[in-house]
Amino acid sequence: MTLSDAVRARARAGVVAIAMTPLYMDVAVAAVIVTVTLVTTTAGPQGGRLDPLALAVGTLAGGALVARRRFPFATLMVSGIAAEAYLVHYHGHHGTLVLAAPLVALCTLAEVSTRRRGLIVGCLVVLVFGAVHVWLLPTSWLGADNLALAAFGGLAVAAGTASRHRRAYVAEVQARAEQAEAEREAEANRRVTEERLRIARDLHDVIGHHLALIHIQARVAAHEIDPANGAAAR
Repeated sequence: MTLSDAVRARARAGVVAIAMTPLYMDVAVAAVIVTVTLVTTTAGPQGGRLDPLALAVGTLAGGALVARRRFPFATLMVSGIAAEAYLVHYHGHHGTLVLAAPLVALCTLAEVSTRRRGLIVGCLVVLVFGAVHVWLLPTSWLGADNLALAAFGGLAVAAGTASRHRRAYVAEVQARAEQAEAEREAEANRRVTEERLRIARDLHDVIGHHLALIHIQARVAAHEIDPANGAAAR
């Protein structure tokens, strides 16, 4: 591999690593929702007109998702209020996809909170949005818009809950794997220690046996060279 190939490979790896980080993913999600909201608002011959107020409120509704992991509840509040303001600005005739922003925020909140809290917040969000729609927009409690909102709200809470359960399962599996690895390492260390003790005992026995033989041989040699021993003297 040449130097230029290595540089390009490192650059591609860096781009992939950056793209997979949560912050850049949140920025990408926010950018997509803002773009889709603004485009669908003005699409078609009967589309709405983007004035500065609509542009600011629509951008705020989707752009708030950048902070959804750090401040999930605040993000849901800001995104929800901005989305409803956007719909009211167009009297509910354009830009309904702006509701994707608070639904994503609701999914994130359900993911990081308990199941009970996620259900309560999800129901409150759907009720508040439905009340605003009935009060300010041409719809009813059982209108198609509110029914679709309730369905998508339930899906958002379910998706967030499922993601939380998956993360908990992965964390538990990882903890069990780490515990099993620690137990295997402890068992290996115990066996190494036992083997060392066995080798030390064997060496002690062998050395002790040889020292005893040396002692006996030295006693015999001393006896043989003793001048008082007549056989050795001759």
